[in-house]
Amino acid sequence: MFRYVGSKPAALAASLALFAGLGFAGRAAAQAPDVEAAVRASRFVFAGTVEKTAASNVDLLPASEATIVVRVDAVIDIPASVSATAGTLVTVELARPGSARAGERAIFFANGRLYSDHLAVRELARRTDDGGYDGLRADVAMVRIKVADEAFSARLAAAPAVVTGRVVDTRPVLAREETGGGEHEAQWWRATVAVEEALKGAPGRSVTVYFAASGDELWLHSPKLTAGETAIFLLQPALSAALPAGAYAVVSPLDVQPATQLDRVHRLLR
Repeated sequence: MFRYVGSKPAALAASLALFAGLGFAGRAAAQAPDVEAAVRASRFVFAGTVEKTAASNVDLLPASEATIVVRVDAVIDIPASVSATAGTLVTVELARPGSARAGERAIFFANGRLYSDHLAVRELARRTDDGGYDGLRADVAMVRIKVADEAFSARLAAAPAVVTGRVVDTRPVLAREETGGGEHEAQWWRATVAVEEALKGAPGRSVTVYFAASGDELWLHSPKLTAGETAIFLLQPALSAALPAGAYAVVSPLDVQPATQLDRVHRLLR
């Protein structure tokens, strides 16, 4: 079966992130996809057998020529927020209505459509299931690593300085220094970081780094620094008008990395 992993609020946030803004540019033909392009565009990859055509097991998605019910034969790659097992019945909204037949076995590349009583996904691409799941899992994993490295490389390139160091102390920004306010206020704090090694730039032996302490959904996943923490810091330009010009900030989850990522950082900075 499919189920969400973690607390209900976390699962809801994950599902909203999963099911929103994951569209594919146009309706892909569900035949012989380029695997890398299909993996890049999709969050769900699974092998399945078409149980019923023009059918749906999701109350909020009426059956039509565009919907089929698929039995999952093997999970290849799915979001961490969803747990799945073989045998689950899932509704698939086809990229091309009427293009599937009952009994067809295929590899489905899809994104989340909705989740209510059951899971529904929107197909992006489909290819014939010829077995070899371990090889496909390895191929998908390589694409995921490549995509992650691309995103991380972009953050490294944007950072004027990258350092290893230790957080000496943290304290809130004084109210008079923080302007704006409103529903999604960042609640800026500043940390003093003792620099152990500069991997990029020359920020000095000690730097002030701003971070958003707010638990608001806009800042939920931004780094929250704590005294004594040691890490790799990608020091980004502080773009908020509430912060001093030329200041550093860490706002993306990618901006603070454990020391175990040092070799990866060195590789991507070359």
